[in-house]
Amino acid sequence: MSDNPRICVDPGHGGSDPGTVWGDYREKDAALSFVLDLKVLLDKKGASSIVTRSTDKYVTLSERCVIANAYHSDVFLSVHLNAVPKEKRLAGIEAVGMETWTFEGSKKAMAFAEEILEVVGSGFSGYHIRGVRETNKFHVLKGTTMPAVLLELGFIDSLHDRTLLQGVESRKRLLQLVSDGLLHACADLCT
Repeated sequence: MSDNPRICVDPGHGGSDPGTVWGDYREKDAALSFVLDLKVLLDKKGASSIVTRSTDKYVTLSERCVIANAYHSDVFLSVHLNAVPKEKRLAGIEAVGMETWTFEGSKKAMAFAEEILEVVGSGFSGYHIRGVRETNKFHVLKGTTMPAVLLELGFIDSLHDRTLLQGVESRKRLLQLVSDGLLHACADLCT
């Protein structure tokens, strides 16, 4: 890896796909806003970053992978918001916090995901860290050639998480920590 890590950041959903919606708060908008601000921070810190979409448009999962692979990214991060399934929510089950997903068996992606959660968890005492989960189902994790992580910033249906994600200072802190985690992961893994 060069001194300037190449990072592809993917705001989930977009266009005709709103993702999860809670009142007037839509996952596609929250993810896009977060990613655009994250790109600014990463670039200020010397990274070379791109985003898979910079407006509210729909980009297919395959197109997202093509963008990351063509850019020869060192790492790929797809940003989303989580939600408790409706039937569980109706049963009174609630959840809060950040979690990451990696492709099953990818040790580099696992280390990348753990690094992000470690940095956020140690720097933001009010944020619950749910851990790393593995899957073989998410197309953006299996269609990319670099370590790839899907980051669930928090739960859109949690007042606690929405307050942190929408608060000016807490959102600024979260952006700072996620960018630090990304850059630490690149320094450690992308050699």
